Amino acid sequence: STSHSLSMSDASGRGKGRVSARKSGGINSSSSSSSVCVGISGSAGAAIVGGARGRVKGRSTNKQDVDKVKGVRGTGDSVSKGRVGRTKNRRRSGRGNPEKLVTLSEEQRLKKEEERKAAEVIAAAEAERQRLEEDLKKLQLARDAKRQEQKELCDQVQEALDSLSTTITLVESRKRHRKELVAENLIILRKEFEASKKKLKSDLKKCTAFVKKIKSGAAWTMKPTDMERDVASLNLSRYVEEVAAALLEVKLKVADLPTVVALCLAMHSRYADFLPSLVPSLWGVIHAKANEETAKLRRIYLRLLTEFLLNGILVETKQLLKLIAEVSGANNGYAVSDAMMVLSFARAAGFEILSTTPQNILKEVKLLKQQIQELEIFLVEGKCLDVPDNAAPEDIPQVITPELSMKAKDILEKIKETLKERAVTPVISDVFQMHCKGAFDTLASTLVETHTKLQKLEKRCEQDRLLQGNLSEAREKGLADARKLKENLQKSVESLSQILDRPLPLLQEDEEEEESGEGGPGLELWTKGEDDSHDFGPFDDEETRSFYCDILDLLTTIPPALLGMCDAEIKKIQEENVRKYGVGSDVVVDDSNAD
Repeated sequence: STSHSLSMSDASGRGKGRVSARKSGGINSSSSSSSVCVGISGSAGAAIVGGARGRVKGRSTNKQDVDKVKGVRGTGDSVSKGRVGRTKNRRRSGRGNPEKLVTLSEEQRLKKEEERKAAEVIAAAEAERQRLEEDLKKLQLARDAKRQEQKELCDQVQEALDSLSTTITLVESRKRHRKELVAENLIILRKEFEASKKKLKSDLKKCTAFVKKIKSGAAWTMKPTDMERDVASLNLSRYVEEVAAALLEVKLKVADLPTVVALCLAMHSRYADFLPSLVPSLWGVIHAKANEETAKLRRIYLRLLTEFLLNGILVETKQLLKLIAEVSGANNGYAVSDAMMVLSFARAAGFEILSTTPQNILKEVKLLKQQIQELEIFLVEGKCLDVPDNAAPEDIPQVITPELSMKAKDILEKIKETLKERAVTPVISDVFQMHCKGAFDTLASTLVETHTKLQKLEKRCEQDRLLQGNLSEAREKGLADARKLKENLQKSVESLSQILDRPLPLLQEDEEEEESGEGGPGLELWTKGEDDSHDFGPFDDEETRSFYCDILDLLTTIPPALLGMCDAEIKKIQEENVRKYGVGSDVVVDDSNAD
């Protein structure tokens, strides 16, 4: 029984050790195993007393070990309990308190809502700032545009003033020259020159250099005033014919005419034999047969002679009248023979000879009057001309300045008197005007006809290009020549219209619609009509058209012997054909009896 109790105690001890080891979670496994080993060794003693002592010692040792294990386990349990407690507290704080969780979510939502609203406010403020900047830019652009319009208006008025001032100065200069070169005054001028020519430079070197300058064309780069000064400083009595010959040798341009006229004025007022040495040669070139080399020179010489008439160098107008009547075709129903000569004369003559105010002067006068009136209305309404830089665009005035208005009024008064000046008598002026207007009417009607023919030719060429792929060289050249003719005619008519103040002819575009089938234009059958002497359909000439379209009469082209017929039989067949089908263009092919 004693051994049995010991065994039970040992087993109990061992069981408690195992349970303690399990509870400690394996942390003090060495201590537990130690106590078990001690308990087993104590039960293995041979003597009973020794065994009892071993059991008592084993129990004490077991108790100490258990206490140690419990202590260690308590420490571990306290640590683990603290961790678990904190975790549970955390879980309880979220799970166990739903009101607090809802409060946190609401706060986050409100915070995000506030952030969103703040971002929207910032974005709206930025958009408003950009909108204001754009509005300011647009406003500034509108101001700049209005100011630019006002500046352009003032510049336009200033250009009109400058143009009218130039016209007034030129007309007054011509008027003064005509007055100075009247026969009585011309005699006085030449006498004064004869009295003072001994004081002038007459050495060979300077006079020869002056003549060479004219021959080379270098003299035409000089200003008219400089040319007059050079002639006034030299005694050219021995070089009059050389100067006239030099003018004929050099190839003049339209831009050279002011200086040339200044030279001729100075020479004519001093030397009586200068004009007889020059004018006949000019007329000789004009009346000569025109060719490519002399065509331009003829027009320049005509303008030069017209300038002579305007400045009083020439007084006789018979030759000029005869020339204009000839080139305008006045004796042949105004069948114009040289439109460029008529145009050159009209450009040089102007209102001083033709008594017609050019359209450009009328437009400039109208512009000045209109702007003066608008300025007066603006001032009557009490509006201010000086506006600040930040003024609204609609407040910026669109009128000229008072200074320009005063200049415009002064120019209008002068131009009104200037337009009344005439270089010839009213009768001569009416004749010149009649010839120029007759030529204009002819050229205008010719332009309309040429325009219509060109449209038809272009349409035909386009059809041929579609049918054949390209045009023949002759057709291309004909089309280019027609276009060039129309272009030259249009330029001449427009210039004469502006000079004579006549309306331009209306060039109507061809609006005739071509008949078309369901699938497009398709093929077109050509039939010869009465007025189709030059209309060959899709063919280039009559020979080609006849080859493809005309059917040969075999009875007349093939000998009767080859046909196996006699003359009587052939004649009978021909009479039958005439009776059934007709002759020439009246032939109608009857296919009803064809095989």
